[in-house]
Amino acid sequence: MNEMETVSFEPASSGLSLVVLEQGEIKSYRLSFPEKLTIGRATPVSNPDIPLSSPIAGRSHGEFLMIENQLFYCDKGSKNGTFYNGRKIKQGIKKQISPIMLSPGDILRIDYEDLSKPDPRGVWMLVTSNAIQGEWSVLSLADREETAIGRNSVFCDIVLPRSYISSKHALVTRLNGNYYVSDCGSMDGTWLNGKQIKNATLLREKDCFSICDFHFIFIGDSLVYNSKELSCEAPRRIEPERNQPAAVRQPILRADIREKTILGSGGKVIPLLRNIKVELYRGEMAAILGVSGAGKSTLMDCLNGNEQAGVLGTVQLMGEDLYRNYGRLKCLISSAPQRNIVNELLPVEEELRHAALIRLPGDTTKQEIKDRVDSVLGLLRLEEKRKTRIAKLSGGEQKRVSLGIELVADRELLCMDEPMANLDVNTVQHILQILRQFAHQDNKCVLTVIHEESLIDLFDRVIILTKANNVGRLSFAGTPAEAKRYFNVDSFDRIYSLLEENPERYVKEV
Repeated sequence: MNEMETVSFEPASSGLSLVVLEQGEIKSYRLSFPEKLTIGRATPVSNPDIPLSSPIAGRSHGEFLMIENQLFYCDKGSKNGTFYNGRKIKQGIKKQISPIMLSPGDILRIDYEDLSKPDPRGVWMLVTSNAIQGEWSVLSLADREETAIGRNSVFCDIVLPRSYISSKHALVTRLNGNYYVSDCGSMDGTWLNGKQIKNATLLREKDCFSICDFHFIFIGDSLVYNSKELSCEAPRRIEPERNQPAAVRQPILRADIREKTILGSGGKVIPLLRNIKVELYRGEMAAILGVSGAGKSTLMDCLNGNEQAGVLGTVQLMGEDLYRNYGRLKCLISSAPQRNIVNELLPVEEELRHAALIRLPGDTTKQEIKDRVDSVLGLLRLEEKRKTRIAKLSGGEQKRVSLGIELVADRELLCMDEPMANLDVNTVQHILQILRQFAHQDNKCVLTVIHEESLIDLFDRVIILTKANNVGRLSFAGTPAEAKRYFNVDSFDRIYSLLEENPERYVKEV
């Protein structure tokens, strides 16, 4: 057995760690091992590498595997099973369970089937890149009557510096030895064990409440919460994620769509997409392209959650099931329409200010709104046009204002379905360069459907669809340079020709 080093929840040296929450205790194990580590309930006849005390954990519950410097977890067919990011890991044929690849921020749980009613004896296992001070932190509630959580760094005890978080979003209070969580009238709500709450609600051991993409686990007299990059004193990003090694990068969106269907006349099921497997990353601008009728717009609507009916498979945003948690996670996504939706009688600055008032929380201050509008005007290179009525702008400038309406919301994923239709190539190139800057500098993800193949090299990632047997299929996903090597061509217009000549040949089986 590998000798494990156990540490408390104090800061630990860098490296991949597992934070285990059970029985009111918080322990961190440094995951440094050559092949595998076992985890399970410790008994006189079992001695796992990571011992658990919970009676609902199996004696040989699971194991962590290191394969080519990548961490995996495999449930060993335990009675109660293991949940991965809220979804139970399924057993295969003859109860064989495939290993699950893990990334920093992932959550493993041992509990019963209904996670909305967590068992206090359950076990949470948090994967983090720097012990408990990496993606996860701890705040003791023992000496606090109230703990405020929100965007404002002046009166909040836990600061979540995101524009879509309300200034004072949620409150944890202590009363007669019990702790309660309540929403403070926020724009996007507070969710306890997957259900939205309004009034003060009792917190029980192992309860988890969530604010957008932030999670808070109640254990003992403490909150364990995902805290990566929450310091309001440091820059939001030290290094863009696209420059980090692939082994430490976690997709902002991961989709495995086995099939997307609609009901046709007479109740006939018609497949539109099949076997689409893609990943999107922060700090990147990605394009969906392909032959006519391949389902580019349909795929876009599946990825952003606008089209969920008839989808067989999963779409994960920030490691969570987007469809199951759409009410909570939709605030992370912004979708720009094809046509401009602007009031042409208003000056540019006033239109963006109105958009900010609608899209940002109601307690956003006038100064915060002004700062956000100024930032977007600078990004769009429209500072000198701020007082100009939109009707007097050129077509390209009007399109920039239309995009600015979505940019003021400062979401994590910006989706655009053919947003530059009817614009000349030079104008489209100019706008794409602005969006590329937005993705790279603000570490956002931009996803757009585009037809102009001469501009594909501006993108960091391309998703190419083909149409085989009248169904949209994935042909390629990767960088533009990789796409040219894969199809053995010098230009993207030749790729379109290949897909039209022999679409079945270029279907990527996933």
